Amino acid sequence: MQFVNDSFNTRSDRQSIRGGQKGLNWAVIAIVLIAFFLRIDAILIYGWPEYLPWAKQVFFGGITSGYWALSSHLLAGEGYGTASHPPGYPIFLAGIRSVVGDHMEAIRFVQAAIDAAAAAVLIHVIRRLGVGSWFALVGGLFYALHPTFIFGSVTILGEAIVPAMFIVELALLCRLLETNNPWVGAATGVVVGCSAMIRPDHSLFIGLVMVVVFLRHRLPGARSLTVTALAFAVIVFSWGAHNKVRHNAWIFTSTSGGNTLWEGLGSLPNDYGYVLSDAHWVKFLQQRGMDWHSVEANDLFMGKFKEAVLEHPGYYLKTVIRRMGRIIGRFDSPRPRGIGYPFLQFFSNFGIALVVATFWIKRKEPLMTLMLALPVLYAVFSLGPVHAEGRYTRYVQLSYIAALCVVLEALYLRLCVGHRKVANRFRQGVAAAAVFATLYSLGSWTLLAAKNATPVETGIHWGPNQTTPPV
Repeated sequence: MQFVNDSFNTRSDRQSIRGGQKGLNWAVIAIVLIAFFLRIDAILIYGWPEYLPWAKQVFFGGITSGYWALSSHLLAGEGYGTASHPPGYPIFLAGIRSVVGDHMEAIRFVQAAIDAAAAAVLIHVIRRLGVGSWFALVGGLFYALHPTFIFGSVTILGEAIVPAMFIVELALLCRLLETNNPWVGAATGVVVGCSAMIRPDHSLFIGLVMVVVFLRHRLPGARSLTVTALAFAVIVFSWGAHNKVRHNAWIFTSTSGGNTLWEGLGSLPNDYGYVLSDAHWVKFLQQRGMDWHSVEANDLFMGKFKEAVLEHPGYYLKTVIRRMGRIIGRFDSPRPRGIGYPFLQFFSNFGIALVVATFWIKRKEPLMTLMLALPVLYAVFSLGPVHAEGRYTRYVQLSYIAALCVVLEALYLRLCVGHRKVANRFRQGVAAAAVFATLYSLGSWTLLAAKNATPVETGIHWGPNQTTPPV
């Protein structure tokens, strides 16, 4: 990836932080390789050599089996027969399986490579947000070392590739803000549409994209806005039309939305009969002759959710506030938690403070600050009112990582410019911390991989124990 001098360069690039283009490119390559190596370690630790038996025991194996079956139907030319999940991830699996065969381990390697490459794209995004090259490298390294992304990227679930797609969306959005190019708008709409076909809740992100582009370009941006919206609409409408033909219902997201809304009411202790448990509601539907994730079941749960909100609005508001707080302050962590867990928990708890600090630091560039905050803002306002698990909101950490880079650079410019000794010590301190974190992560993950550790549980569950049925 080539980094060029442009209007987003900061004084730290021009004055104090020295380094050639070649050095930056080699640093990016090193970060990508480190990221890939750590994700290979995660493959060896979690579910090696047989992923599915491990996943069925400890991490949403029922959903993995469902995705696998759906991709098998696609490969067999049998079409896509369910509306319970959009077809994005099954299509992704089918595409990889057509090349590497029916090897889950090979698919995990491909996902590891995709997520490792996303670290380079994130560096590019942070640069476009006005951060100097070397501090942007800190952000890319943080992403590479972050256990949430290391572990999450090698699970065979749709959420595995969502952070990487979110980063690509941010990169395209940055480019669209710079150029107002309709072709870039079309690419942005397509990628957002594809993300919505993996995680249905991501379909609302197109609204934020439209707002940000309009704030930047106003009326001259109408053309690129229109193209962006149309590209997104083509993908989502195609899915809805498919469901109309196949299930006689216009469904643009999935038929799992109703039970997600309904179960979200059970995230707090209550006396109203709201329960956060798939198994409980599967049994409930079976007693009424309905199938899980059917159109009829989705309509039933949607209706029950609306009634519950009208009957107990205060309780519903409490669940939303509680959920928003958890989205902001928690992160999806693999177990064992020893790999930097205390620091990452602290970072997650105070990450929102870093985002707030950037609004002050970049107060003369509010649009750039809004771009930085998009991941956490989107998660809070799209999933806060509904239901969220840690694996749904991994991308929240992207806001915190970018904000950390902004704050570090602001401290550097405030304290060090004009004071050579202080500047040298600051850079040495950041470099030492980066080297220590890298060696610690490589050592810890590699040691676990060498032992072929397979923990008995992984992930953070916010409600009672859940049994997830096959898709």
